[in-house]
Formats: sequence, C-alpha cells, structure tokens
Amino acid sequence: MTRRVHGHSPGQVRRFVPTAFGNAADTSPVVVRLREPTEGERRGILAAIAMSSRPDGAPDFSRVRELQDDAIVRFVDGIENYSGANGEPIAMGEQLVTHGETEIYREVAEEIVRATRLSNLEKKQKN
Repeated sequence: MTRRVHGHSPGQVRRFVPTAFGNAADTSPVVVRLREPTEGERRGILAAIAMSSRPDGAPDFSRVRELQDDAIVRFVDGIENYSGANGEPIAMGEQLVTHGETEIYREVAEEIVRATRLSNLEKKQKN
C-alpha cells in the first residue's frame, strides 16, 4: 500500500473557524478562508521560526511575529464576519495582521503552520 500524506491538498482553499471568544458557537462566526500551504512551505515557515534568535541566543519574538505576519498575508484568502474596532471590515490577511485581535491572529497563524498531519490512530501509535 502506498503511503499518502494526511491533510488537505496543497493550494486548496478551506474554511477555518477560530474558537477564541466563543466564536465557533456564534450564529455568525468569523470564518477565515485559508489556502493550504505545501508541506515544504510549512517546513520553511517552521524552520525560519525555529532559527529566529537574537545574537545572545534568546528568542527574537519580533522576527517570529514578522514570519507569522508573512504567513497570514500569504495564506489567508479571505475573512468573513469580522470588523476592527474602527468598524472597518477585516476581510484579508493584511487587515488581520494590522487590526485583528491577538487571540484570533494567533489561532490563524498556528493553523497555517500546524505541523502534525498524522491520523488519530498514527498519533496513538507514536506515543
């Protein structure tokens, strides 16, 4: 049997509903349309984040945030039902980076680089 990579097809646009602030239970939740990165793109982002350190070896959180910003701009294809404090729509990744709430921003960034694509059975077998 040929092994197949688990997960969504690269390039596929899919819906992601963040859970922060009870969003998933809302009657009109914030919905983020994500373009699925390739495994190579995902590894590149994760490697860059892992290598982001200051000369003293401490994590460079500004650089990590820049990498997350870039991933959100690259892989968010659109956002529904979300507006900023100024009432303007947050409809694309650029707007999420600038005006979105930290909790939703964080969930979206984590969803883009989510490294584990193992099935539940494979996860249990690895432990």
